[in-house]
Amino acid sequence: SSGINAEYLGEILAATVLETTDRQFDRKDKMDGFSSDFDATMAAAVKFNAILSTVQSSNLNFRVEISPFSAVIHLKKSLIVNKQGISQLPPPENAMLLEQQKSYNHVLAQRINFLENEARIIKSDYENALLDCHEANKTISKLKEDLEYAWSVKENKVKTAFRN
Repeated sequence: SSGINAEYLGEILAATVLETTDRQFDRKDKMDGFSSDFDATMAAAVKFNAILSTVQSSNLNFRVEISPFSAVIHLKKSLIVNKQGISQLPPPENAMLLEQQKSYNHVLAQRINFLENEARIIKSDYENALLDCHEANKTISKLKEDLEYAWSVKENKVKTAFRN
């Protein structure tokens, strides 16, 4: 009986992972102005974290090997058994959704920090460009004055040469 129950729970887990991560991306697509900043790498990280979080909180027997770029998950169709030998039932779907939302929020917070840093850099570059522009305008004005003076000196020499 527990084998059938574990198999059924495994099917529910798989369906839940797909449905909840798809709902997250449906919400993301509806955010105005945000979808252009949400690149494929970010989407993959969110999906990866959601699946990993769901497996970890499922109370199913699993083994996971995580590297910086991937994870290999070995998942069994049986529940974790506590020290008293009692199978641990999976948490309600709301608890798994909460974990997935935490993972999603963490990734979004990282993205926000990245974008805020980029905005600071761009603002600094803009301020430096304004200073450079101001200095360039001063140089241009000085060169115009020098040129006008040089022309007036030349005109005076020409006038003086014709008078003599």
